[in-house]
Amino acid sequence: MITARNFKILAPVFLSVLLYGCATPPWLKDVWKTPDHERVELTQDEYLRLGYLARYLADSDTRAKLESKVLNTEYVRQWGVHDYSTNTSMASDVFIGKVSSDLGAGLGAAILVLGLISGDGSMEYVSQAFLPAEVEGQIIGSVKEARLATSVLLRKRLELVAEALGTKLECAQGCENHPDSIYTLRLPANKPDERFIYWPKDIVVTIDVGGATAVPKDDPISSLIGFPVAWKTLPGNSAEVRLYSEGTYDVNGKLEFEPNPGGPKIDPAVRHNIEKTALGLSILRTIYSDTQMIWGSQEFHPGMIFFDGAVHGFVSNGREEFVNLRVKIDALAIP
Repeated sequence: MITARNFKILAPVFLSVLLYGCATPPWLKDVWKTPDHERVELTQDEYLRLGYLARYLADSDTRAKLESKVLNTEYVRQWGVHDYSTNTSMASDVFIGKVSSDLGAGLGAAILVLGLISGDGSMEYVSQAFLPAEVEGQIIGSVKEARLATSVLLRKRLELVAEALGTKLECAQGCENHPDSIYTLRLPANKPDERFIYWPKDIVVTIDVGGATAVPKDDPISSLIGFPVAWKTLPGNSAEVRLYSEGTYDVNGKLEFEPNPGGPKIDPAVRHNIEKTALGLSILRTIYSDTQMIWGSQEFHPGMIFFDGAVHGFVSNGREEFVNLRVKIDALAIP
C-alpha cells in the first residue's frame, strides 16, 4: 500500500521513470536502493535519549512526552552539577539578556517554525550542533560566534570528505566568516568504491546554520551528549547540510545560481539531490560522526538519524520508542 508519505518519497522516482523510460539512469538506481537495516533492542533510557535528540521528527504529542520523560533517565540523574563546567556557566552568564535582540536567534526560530510542515507537527529534516564553551582556545561569547563556530565545524568535516574522495573543497559562496555557505567538490573520474552506483562529476554542498543559544544549567542536553555543552544551535533544523550534483557552471568555471521561489535567497543551479544515494549517505555518515552534531530526515525509507558514529532509523514517528532501527551505512575511508 502506498501511503501519502511514501508517495511523497517515491514521486520523483515515478517521474524519472516516465522521463527516462526503461533506461534507468545510475542516479535513479542508486536512490531506489534501500539500505540494509534491522530492528535493535535498546533500554528505555536509550530510546528516550535518541528520541529526545531527534524529537522534531516525531509528532507533537510524542515530542511532548519525550521532553518530559527524558528528565527521569539515568543520563540526566547521573549528570550532577559537578559535571557542569565553569566555562559553560560563564557562557550562559555572558549570554543573559541577549537573545531577544539577536537577529540570528530570530532567524533560527523562523527556520524551526517553517519546518513544521506536516499535519502531525513533525519536521521533514532536523539538524543541530552542540558546542563547548571554548573552541580552539577561543571562548564563544555570542550567538554570532556560536553560529560561526558551527559553520567552521561543518567546513572541517567537509574537508575530511573531500580528502576521502580525492579532491579539494572549493568555496562557491559565503564560507569565511559566514554561517551559511555553498561549496563544490570536483570528483576524480574513478570512483573509490563500487557501492557508489551513481558517481557524479561534482558535488554541490549547501550549509545553513540557524540561530543559537547559550545552554542554561537546567538543560539536560549535556547529560545526553556526554560533554559540557555551552552553546547549541536552536532546536529544529539549524545545522543543516544538503547535497546536490551536476551543478551548472559558467565559462569561468564558477557555479551558477537561480532565484529561490520561496524566499530572498538564491539556490545553486543543480540537477540532482544526492542525499539518498550511497555516496550521499556515506558523506552524511562522515559529517555527523560524533555527538557534536545530529542530522535526520523522515523523507528517507526508512527515516534516518545520523548521530554518534551510527545511523539510526525509524518507520513511524508516533511513539516514544520510534527510533528503533539500525541502518547499515559506512562512513567514507579517510586516508
